[in-house]
Amino acid sequence: MKIANLLYEQIIKLKPISQGESMFKSSYNSPHVKGPTKFFEIIIDPMNNVVGEIEYGDVDDNTFELLSIHLEKEHRGKGFGAQAVNKLVQTLNKKRVILTSSPSSKKFWKRLGFEPMNKVTSYLTKTY
Repeated sequence: MKIANLLYEQIIKLKPISQGESMFKSSYNSPHVKGPTKFFEIIIDPMNNVVGEIEYGDVDDNTFELLSIHLEKEHRGKGFGAQAVNKLVQTLNKKRVILTSSPSSKKFWKRLGFEPMNKVTSYLTKTY
């Protein structure tokens, strides 16, 4: 079995971190988010390698906004981003996700089932 195939089969873990621990040291602002944004490291288990981060914020009891997802260059295109988003949805146990998308990433989000949000052209949404 090729090493790349083994990587695809790895399990993603999310570890909560503070904004100060974030490798990006900055936070995205959104008019939808109520309260502070939160961060998770994206970790490949069982190797415990940190491959990126996710930032999100609560919109209401049933909705969160995915503000950013960053994967290190060598870990992109291997399914880790999709796995991390699914893990975040499971962890937060909310019914709806919204996010803003650049034109270059819309294909990725649509592949994950996100659709344009009514009346907000740059936003996508998915209900679980």
